[in-house]
Amino acid sequence: MSVRVADADLLREEVEELRAALAERDAAIAAKDETIAARDEALAAMAKELRFTKEEVEYLKRRFFGRSSEKTAPGATLFDGIAADAPPKETAPDDEESVLTEREKKQARKKPTGRKPLPEHFPRTRIEHPLPEAERACSACGAERVKIGEETSEVLRFVPARYEVDVHVRGKYACRCGEGGVVTPPVAPRAIPGGYAGPSLLAHVIVSKYDDHLPLYRQAEIFRRAGLDLARSTLCGWIGGVMPLLEPVALEIRRAVLAQSYVQADETPVLVQEGPEGRPKEAYFWLYRGGATGEVFFDFRMGRSRDGPSEVLRDFKGALQVDGYAGYDEIVEKNRLVALGCHAHARRKFHEAFDSSPKEASLALVLWRRLYKIEERAAAMNAEQRLALRQAESVPALADLKALIDRLAPQAPPAGRLGKACSYAQNQWPRLERFATNGAWSIDNNAVERNVRGVAVGRANWIACGNAEGGRRAAVMYTLVESCKAARVEPFAYLTDLFERLPCAPASTIADFTPRGWAAARAR
Repeated sequence: MSVRVADADLLREEVEELRAALAERDAAIAAKDETIAARDEALAAMAKELRFTKEEVEYLKRRFFGRSSEKTAPGATLFDGIAADAPPKETAPDDEESVLTEREKKQARKKPTGRKPLPEHFPRTRIEHPLPEAERACSACGAERVKIGEETSEVLRFVPARYEVDVHVRGKYACRCGEGGVVTPPVAPRAIPGGYAGPSLLAHVIVSKYDDHLPLYRQAEIFRRAGLDLARSTLCGWIGGVMPLLEPVALEIRRAVLAQSYVQADETPVLVQEGPEGRPKEAYFWLYRGGATGEVFFDFRMGRSRDGPSEVLRDFKGALQVDGYAGYDEIVEKNRLVALGCHAHARRKFHEAFDSSPKEASLALVLWRRLYKIEERAAAMNAEQRLALRQAESVPALADLKALIDRLAPQAPPAGRLGKACSYAQNQWPRLERFATNGAWSIDNNAVERNVRGVAVGRANWIACGNAEGGRRAAVMYTLVESCKAARVEPFAYLTDLFERLPCAPASTIADFTPRGWAAARAR
């Protein structure tokens, strides 16, 4: 009996040992499973991060080295995506490139050929080429040939700039009695008191820098080749010297812009060599464009904080159209402005997502093309007609676009290009759809962005402003040059006349010297 009990006890011990070993094995397996799961999770996260990194790298390569155009060439990927997950039926016919034949598209792309005639107002010098005496005798009868007509051809010639000096002579007058003293005519006021730079030369320097984007050191070299030794510091001094004359004009443009009920705004960076701490600092030009007149006011700030727009727009009431930058939100809320979004910015983000998510991005891009096709038709209409068209066609198109974005957003990783595009559009949507409620508002902020291009091109040439004062001067000059473009005024002629007449003009007539006022005066 005791042997059996001992055997049973031994068996129980062995069973317990086996159970313990099995439990230990199960724990080890569970630990390994956790390790494998953690490793798989880490690998999935790394793969996801790598995918997003590659996506960002491809985006940056396209941004810095690819073409800047956002036009998408029609192809199988774009329309296969539409066919696979079709948007509303009326979308496809609005896509012009989907209904044009290849022959029609080639004809549409074909540019007119032939050389344009030279302008009629160019002076012409007639140069005669008579037939040599040896060739005047007729080869058949020997009689002298007579002129029966002529052939002409034009050759364009370049005459280097010519500099002329106006010598102002003021006579001295005295009485023979010798008691009345000497009298001379008064000196006419000049743009720069005591300076020898005439109105046309000052206008040439300003237009060359702020419209043709020639830095002052390059202009100095051009002057030197013509035999005129003008130091860069002299040219810089001239620009500073005309500031007291031009600043009131720029402030009048600012007043006119902010008096309107619809303003577009944007900002662009500029490097300042001598920042507040004595080292280079990134500053900003802030642009404000009047929606009704197209006049542009530039404001220079040493940063991108909300203080800039909050100060400039503190008395503004109306509609403000900007991109998604939050720096404008404070003044929008404080003044209860009507906030308008920019469809060009929203569309651009889907264009950037096209390579990584072609099917999804193409659906949104075609719907945006539908919206812009409506705007092309609305361009020639007045505000009431444009509003009626938008209510009839743009509102349903916006609803289709919103439904598509809401459907794509949950499927798109938030860190990916498509996810960011959907998030931007959803956050901005109340502002994006608001343009359809007023025929005077634009679908996007592209008009003011075109005014930024001048700064961008110039920045590539002159690189940086010397200091904050240089940035402030540049803001005034860009205000005048870009407002000239809006008023269809030639800036050289405008500035030349300004420097001739403004020094003598009363302050009450300053509105007549803005580009818009100047153009209106000449139209009368």
